[in-house]
Amino acid sequence: MPTPDTGLVEETRPDRPSRRPAPSAPASEGPQDEFTQYAQVEQQTIKKVLPLFRARVIYLGAERNHSKTLPGVVYVSRIEIAPGEFVETKEGKEGEATQVYDFSSHDNVGRLITQRQWSATAGDPTLRNRPWLEIEHGEHLRWFLRQRDGRGNPIYAVLPHREHKAAFNEYVMEKQRGEQAQEAFVEEIRTTM
Repeated sequence: MPTPDTGLVEETRPDRPSRRPAPSAPASEGPQDEFTQYAQVEQQTIKKVLPLFRARVIYLGAERNHSKTLPGVVYVSRIEIAPGEFVETKEGKEGEATQVYDFSSHDNVGRLITQRQWSATAGDPTLRNRPWLEIEHGEHLRWFLRQRDGRGNPIYAVLPHREHKAAFNEYVMEKQRGEQAQEAFVEEIRTTM
């Protein structure tokens, strides 16, 4: 007998209690009734907004003219709130456009681009005099963070601003947990088939 609250049949066995779905009533509906049970869903565009972080990415490789193009972009809008007074809003998006990051250390004539070099006196000596860019797109920063050369060494150093470091670390960990759960799910499906 189905229980009123769940619609499941209680089945007691000496070794273990279990529940199974209650048998459904025989279908007496005609073909026309069967199709009227389905309703059309209004389509809406999914808008995925990504968090933005203030960070600097330093290229650690040896190429003089190095650039990367990644899907996604940071849209910047300027809104005039009073005559001559503007407010900027930024929004990170995936897949709508591409962003090009140019880490070139030399211009097209071969001259060193000094304003793109990390300070020769600041911090880690491996970062000194390396080309860097300010990057805000969360997924792009995560991409740069994961890149390795053939020996497993990082190709880029990602340095979030101290005000954004905790939030960026949490964002990266959350994404990794999601990817690990997805990988476990795919592996479970693969082993059961």
